[in-house]
Amino acid sequence: MLEAKATGACIGLPIDLQPEDCHSITCKLGTFKTSMLQDVEAGKVACEGSEFVLI
Repeated sequence: MLEAKATGACIGLPIDLQPEDCHSITCKLGTFKTSMLQDVEAGKVACEGSEFVLI
């Protein structure tokens, strides 16, 4: 998050939140699966080394 914040500031897109603020917001969302994880579990995407490949 700190790297993203620094990069955003360099390109004129500052991030006002601190990492701790983002973490507390995320914790309030509860348990969920990202769409990429859902795709992998459904067999739509395969992981080959460090790359993801659509099937």
